[in-house]
Formats: sequence, structure tokens, C-alpha cells
Amino acid sequence: MTAGVSLVWVAGWGLGAQVFNRVISHLPEFVHDTVHLWNKDRAPLPPKNGLRIGIGHSIGGWWLAGQEAALDGLIYLGGFQRFSGTVRTLAPMQAAFQVEPDTVLRNFYKNSGAADVPFRENEHVYSLLSSALQSLAIDTVHSPKNIPIKAVHGAGDNIVPLYHAQREFGAAVRPIPGAGHIPQWTHPEEVAVLVRETVRQWTP
Repeated sequence: MTAGVSLVWVAGWGLGAQVFNRVISHLPEFVHDTVHLWNKDRAPLPPKNGLRIGIGHSIGGWWLAGQEAALDGLIYLGGFQRFSGTVRTLAPMQAAFQVEPDTVLRNFYKNSGAADVPFRENEHVYSLLSSALQSLAIDTVHSPKNIPIKAVHGAGDNIVPLYHAQREFGAAVRPIPGAGHIPQWTHPEEVAVLVRETVRQWTP
């Protein structure tokens, strides 16, 4: 039974909620909500009202893990519990972002394997994105203890390599061949299949 199940989608660094439009269109049986992580008025998730599964992309999954009490399960998309263990270093990216944020964002999308991904800027977004890079560099670990988790990961992810996800999530990882760091945009049908299968497993 999936009727009445709410899916809460949280986008990753430098991405707006519209990055989920393609995959959401393949999951009409669910109720969908999005959290705008780069909105200055962002608030924690409200208490649960029915079954709620979080689906967080990259840093969005990391943020959702900190909202564990408001969830019944968490699906990571290109996600992590700790970022600094990856091969990528944040310091050069942070420094460049202070000088040429647009260039850093374009390079990020290109390295993610989705150069055409949509991103809508606003007056607050650059300061929030800069703060997020600083938060990741602190090496804080968000690790859910009381809800089931699954990790859907692009096999060709250059931002958070697949081996990093396998090290963190073990058997919970489901790789998507040919996908990079933003599989919900480049491989929406495959992501939708895995989301649906996972929710059915978790639904009483």
C-alpha cells in the first residue's frame, strides 16, 4: 500500500526543487512535497501526519538525516553521512566560489554529469551556498539511528564516488549504471523504480 504516503524531496547544493520534476512525474501515486534548502526562510520539517519518506539529494540527504524524528525512512540520492572522506577537497571550491560563484556552479553541474540542470538564483542563494560549503568542511556526521535507509547512487558519480557510498551504506546502496551525481535529472525512470520499490518495502 502506497496510498497516502508523502515523499519529501530536498535538493542538493546549488540546485532548486525543479531538479526533481522529471522523477516526480513517474511517481503519481504519492503525495509530493519539496523543501527549498537554499531559502533563507527554510524551517525544519513539521511533525509527521501520516507516513513520510524523505528523499534527499547529496547535501539534501545529509540535512534530512538531521530531521530523523520527522521521517519514517530516508532515501539518499548521491548522498553521504560525512562529506570530507571523499576524494574531493572543499577548500579550492570555497575559495573560487567567493570570487566567481557562477563559474563554480557551472563547473559543478558539468562535473555532476548534468550540465543542463535547472537552477534558479535569488538574492540569498550565494551566501547560503557558501555557508553550506563551510558546514561540509567541518566534517559533521549525520547518521540516522531509528529509521530505515536506502542509497540510490550514480555508478559514475564524480562528486561523491560510488565507493564512498558503498563504504558508508554497505548493502543499502543501489547503483544506477551510467548515472552521475544527479540521477534524478539524468535517469528519472530508474530512480523512480527504485524509490517505488523501496517505499513498498517500508510500507505496512
